[in-house]
Amino acid sequence: MPLEQTAAANGLNVLMRTIGQALCSAVVATVLAQHTRPFADTAGVAVAAPTLNGYRMAFAVAGAVALLACAAACLVPRQPRSAPSLLQEPEQDVRPELPLSAQCPPAIEVHRSAEARPGSGPVGTTA
Repeated sequence: MPLEQTAAANGLNVLMRTIGQALCSAVVATVLAQHTRPFADTAGVAVAAPTLNGYRMAFAVAGAVALLACAAACLVPRQPRSAPSLLQEPEQDVRPELPLSAQCPPAIEVHRSAEARPGSGPVGTTA
């Protein structure tokens, strides 16, 4: 994949995972809502709770969808990478060459006039 398309591929990956998680949550909630049984809580009020068969059904549906996704991934055609031919010229770098002054940070300038005068060193020294 070209370096310029990495961000787009990453964004698509995140989008597809988010959609998959949302769909899976909705399907599991629907399956569990259809397989409930009334239970009495501590106050004696009936509360609907999912049954063991509901959880088994939800995991069976999730497993079946995972197997279908694996099968679909195996059917995606692969595009082989083409090996560069010995007759092809190597790709040229299209970036302009920067001058050396633009690549390196500026050096600290030394004032030549101070070096040339005797006694112009640090205080208390003589040249």
